[in-house]
This record gives sequence, C-alpha cells and structure tokens, in this order.
Amino acid sequence: MVDLSAEKEPQIFAAIRKGALLENICLEGNSNKVDFTNTSKTENTRVAYTLDFVQGAILPSIADAPFACLSL
Repeated sequence: MVDLSAEKEPQIFAAIRKGALLENICLEGNSNKVDFTNTSKTENTRVAYTLDFVQGAILPSIADAPFACLSL
C-alpha cells in the first residue's frame, strides 16, 4: 500500500473503508487517516477486504477448477 492513491489505484483505494483489514500501517497524527507514504515500520504494508468492497466486482466470483498444463 506504499504510496497508494485514488489516482493510481481507484478500486483498491475505495475498498479501504470500515471493515477492511490494514496491516503494518501508520496513521497521520492523532487521526484514523492512513499515511500511505510512511514506511517507518516496514515497506511491507497490506490491506485485505471482501470482494463486495470492490466496485464492479462480479459476485459470486466462482470459476472452474484449474487444470495442469505441462509442456515438455
């Protein structure tokens, strides 16, 4: 999530809301606003959210089972 912005990744940025899980992030001052430029903890920041947080996602998101494709 380092340097994440609405301009760079609008769908991901919009999915970060109440209910999303943020990991290894810093907040701005005494607020609950994420500081996407702060890497003082680590550059390995993460976010997890449910698929219904993504605008335009197709639900349910189910596909056929993958198959192995070997070329020798």
